[in-house]
Amino acid sequence: MRTATAVDRLHPRLVSARRRSRCGRHRYLAGIATTFLAAVLVAPAQAQAPDVAAPHYYPTVDIARARREADSSSQRSTSFYTPPLKFRGAPGEIGITTGTPQVYLVFWGSQWGTANPPGSVNFSNDPSHVAPRLVALLSGIGTNSELWSGVMTQYCEGVPAGTTVCPASAPHVPYPTGGPLAGVWADTGVPAPTSATPAEITNEAINAAAHFGNTTPESNRSAQYVVVSATHTHPDGFNPSGFCAWHWDNDSLGVASPYGNIAFTNLPYIPDMGESCGANFVNAGAAGLLDGVSIVEGHEYAETITDQDPGSGWLDAFGEENADKCAWLSNGNGRAQNVTFATGVFAMQSTWSNDGQACLITHPIWGVPGLPDDYVLDLSRQSNFATPGDTVTTVLRATTETGNPQPISLSASGVPPDATLTLAPDAMSSDESSTVSLETSATTPLGVYYMTLRTDGALSRTISYTVTVGTPPAPLDNGVAVSGISGPVGSDQLWQIDVPTGYSVLDFSTNDVPGDVDLYVSHGTLPTDDNFACRSIGPVGLENCFIYGPAADRWYVRLHGAAGFFNTSLQATYAKSLRLLFNGARLSDLSGTAGSQQFFWINVPWGKRRLSVRTSSKDGDVDLYVRLYRLPGPVAADCGFPKPGRRPERCSIRFPWGGTWYVGLYGRTDYSGVTLTATYAP
Repeated sequence: MRTATAVDRLHPRLVSARRRSRCGRHRYLAGIATTFLAAVLVAPAQAQAPDVAAPHYYPTVDIARARREADSSSQRSTSFYTPPLKFRGAPGEIGITTGTPQVYLVFWGSQWGTANPPGSVNFSNDPSHVAPRLVALLSGIGTNSELWSGVMTQYCEGVPAGTTVCPASAPHVPYPTGGPLAGVWADTGVPAPTSATPAEITNEAINAAAHFGNTTPESNRSAQYVVVSATHTHPDGFNPSGFCAWHWDNDSLGVASPYGNIAFTNLPYIPDMGESCGANFVNAGAAGLLDGVSIVEGHEYAETITDQDPGSGWLDAFGEENADKCAWLSNGNGRAQNVTFATGVFAMQSTWSNDGQACLITHPIWGVPGLPDDYVLDLSRQSNFATPGDTVTTVLRATTETGNPQPISLSASGVPPDATLTLAPDAMSSDESSTVSLETSATTPLGVYYMTLRTDGALSRTISYTVTVGTPPAPLDNGVAVSGISGPVGSDQLWQIDVPTGYSVLDFSTNDVPGDVDLYVSHGTLPTDDNFACRSIGPVGLENCFIYGPAADRWYVRLHGAAGFFNTSLQATYAKSLRLLFNGARLSDLSGTAGSQQFFWINVPWGKRRLSVRTSSKDGDVDLYVRLYRLPGPVAADCGFPKPGRRPERCSIRFPWGGTWYVGLYGRTDYSGVTLTATYAP
């Protein structure tokens, strides 16, 4: 048996490089896993059940802090996450909550005890008084002229996929005037399962819909059900797993509903996790013991109304929702802080604002009469790539955000030499768009050109537009490494790969070689220093960009010499689905062709002593690679030293980091009858 062992977690240089990546965001799924893959990773119950999606999990404070500390040395802008939210086009037919938000609280199971007085939510087994706090929170949101809810009102549906700014004509998320709480059900007649499965939680939400008389798709269109579990229960493995709550819908979890789509939250008994789920996150002492309750439920509420059918509403390039991007911030303008509602003062987290490009705790309410006239600008492409003689275009869109539309004129500066820029039209309303065309010539010098597009009316606005004029990028093939790449400091080398429709993840990796090369990735246009879908700029050559739900488009890769570099390898890999490995369970009869790739994933909790991944093969030769957070392969892996021959392979990783580990099988030859097992030790 061949065995490759990674000792003491990870090599320091590998860890250092990983920490500098601006891409590859890691959400955490039932034991610290990535939920930006939640809608696309397949999760068979035991090894062979039907494929279903996993819920959208909210990580604990500890995990979010570890993630930020791991990235703390990165050269990033002031925002922790910079990509904007984009509308996904509502492929599940429901994008956002378009009617008045209606939240139904369900206190599940006789473990809550008895209510005193009867009919109240003062339960005998609610030691931290979670139930009254939730009722007060959801009765208070949308009162007292609070503007925490205003952040969410900028998002809409009924617009094309990829939209980042909503026009006034589109249906927006409504302001929850008077509070979103629509009903409370103490379903305490029989015990809830001690460790409820996602399917059992889903069925409880469906039962709640029936209880409240919401028995049609229309009555559930703007509804969400919060299934609250009692103390010392463990819904979906809560406590000591790495999540505080999650939201999802019945269709995505493969559970049928006779009442239409049911959006719901699995809300465990948050105080059972103490500071890991927000106790005293904002307020010290007794005043802060329930900080986590309002922060976590506020997080799930905000995500549900902006992405009601998860994956169909507003997410960024890494699958993060509006509250994910601002989770557990403890400093800066976007830090969690107290918000005053009519029902009391509650610790709340900020949520992401596209128009502010930041995590905001307050924002004007969209559609409120009397606000001043104002508009925002965005571009269909913030940057473009052209060879000399090409013409490239982008669309400048103006959107009235508040008040009335206004006439504006357009102009541009910074145009490249021997090139012509036209604006069609060059005057318009602040609710219209203009096509920006740049025609280069054979004599336009190669280089990167930073232009400024300006609009002038009652208000003036500017937006940056970058065009790179250069030689055509070289092609990349899926899963095939390009080796022997070298360059001096300041050099740029370009590649491209066409990603078809229907692929769920896209990974770009370089290997660890002498020197320092930085990785930039974008689609539709060449990435620049300022405009990119992902950037990884570590102090060594080991770089990675991991993209969730990549657009079916031409993706561009730029390798930039931060210092001189020698003999770098680059690999781009896209995959349709990744199978979930359960601890100790065996997947059998795996097969593939020479040159093929298969990927799997396993959730490893923190504190485990060893992760062991093994293969055995009946026919052919398959190579095994293992990697934390990224797709592994010949270019980059935490473990994997393949040798030719039909022999078992094993990767053994001591004291593995908690999180999602990916496993790759690469066919050296055609193979069949392969078994794969991943096991972590206590």
